[in-house]
Amino acid sequence: MVTVNIPSEFFDQDDLRVQASGICDLRIIRVRYYYEFKTAFLVNCKKEVLFFNNSEEPIKSIEFDLGEFLEHLHIFDSDKTSLEFHKQQSDYLSSEDRTNDDDNSIVIDLPVDCPINPYEFRTLEFCFTDQVEDYVKKNRDFIFVFDLNESYKTYISINSFSKFKLIKHYFIESNNPTLPQEQRLFYPDELDESEDIKYETTSSSIYTHVGKKIPDCNGLFLFSYDLDYHQKCWLKLGVGLGIITLIFNAALLFLITDPGSLMNAILSSMGLVNAFLLIVKGWLFENDMEKVLKYNYDYIYVVLIVLLISEAIIAFVITAFLSPVLSNFKSSMEAFVNSTFLNSSFMLSH
Repeated sequence: MVTVNIPSEFFDQDDLRVQASGICDLRIIRVRYYYEFKTAFLVNCKKEVLFFNNSEEPIKSIEFDLGEFLEHLHIFDSDKTSLEFHKQQSDYLSSEDRTNDDDNSIVIDLPVDCPINPYEFRTLEFCFTDQVEDYVKKNRDFIFVFDLNESYKTYISINSFSKFKLIKHYFIESNNPTLPQEQRLFYPDELDESEDIKYETTSSSIYTHVGKKIPDCNGLFLFSYDLDYHQKCWLKLGVGLGIITLIFNAALLFLITDPGSLMNAILSSMGLVNAFLLIVKGWLFENDMEKVLKYNYDYIYVVLIVLLISEAIIAFVITAFLSPVLSNFKSSMEAFVNSTFLNSSFMLSH
């Protein structure tokens, strides 16, 4: 038999999140989380769990507590083989026979020809997606919660969506019910196990390594997104140009009497500004960017574009339909003025 040297601290206590069939003893040795934002509100998640079979019997299936419902969950073996998973048989009975509808435990079936042999390690990958709620409307950050008592070593890597500025905070939350609510949240360096917590951060990523189990504690990552300074400048420039052009075109409608000049001026300004607004809107508002803003600039841009097009339509109506009327009115006024001037001159000469 091959002897495997495992640190004694790995066997100090049972792991309540995982069970194996029969008398087997299965332990979670390490958990690694990889979270990557595809947009500001969609996260691709991968959780790698390293198991160790601390028994004399091979393990053919694992009962694992997911902790919560995971969207689009796929589970893979260490050789990338897709694994079957399901609930316990009792969970497929009628609703009257179920004992706990809130149970998030699943049974993972390992390949028949490839169980976890005695004193063997095996890594399983849990791949899923996380649709982050619209935290902006609720005027708060969104939160990722990681159980620091789940494994003996925990690694957390989070990469943000690079188009935005990431605002982030890291706290430890105690699950100790004897503590008052206001004392359950603190910084990692205030923890007795602070030397076992390594925390690194950049402008777009976070990496944390927890070197031991921390009982009754969760790691909390608080995030929010914001625009960079230059992005905000482009956004405000578009709004300013749109408003100025609206006022300019409205003035042209009242001041210019030549329909041809009116149409040319309004179409030129409307076309240039609308093109700018559409380009800025397409650049800044891709990938749910408008959702990270506290003000609905997307709606403002749409309103400005519609109003500018409306002014162009009014100018077209004036040119196409009112131009003859205005021309006849102008001719009549000129004839009236000329007739009045001639009559006045004739009377003065006599």
